[in-house]
Amino acid sequence: MNKNVQFSLKTYTTTNLIKNLDTAFERRFLFKVQLNKPSAVIKAQIWKAKLPFLSKSSCQSLAQQYDFSGGQIDNIVRKVEIHQVIHNEKLKLSSIIEFCEAERWETAKVVQKIGFIN
Repeated sequence: MNKNVQFSLKTYTTTNLIKNLDTAFERRFLFKVQLNKPSAVIKAQIWKAKLPFLSKSSCQSLAQQYDFSGGQIDNIVRKVEIHQVIHNEKLKLSSIIEFCEAERWETAKVVQKIGFIN
């Protein structure tokens, strides 16, 4: 068996905590691509695609009121879908807003840095 076996490996990583990365860790990535949050127009389209029973104006309101990423919108959509399955009812906008407020609260928690402090 050849002891000098070489592997070709590609790794893709994601984070929304770029400011928490240690510089020594960060420089090990040759390429870095920043994906920004979608605009309010795109977010309204995401809301409409994920929850088609909402009106266009409701989707625009959610997009303007909450600065969520696509992943955060997905979290809320999952909560809506679970509620609909369990309770066999479509949610009103006011209930969706409650989920949005909960999501905003969950992401507003202070993030503690880990690792070595410079």
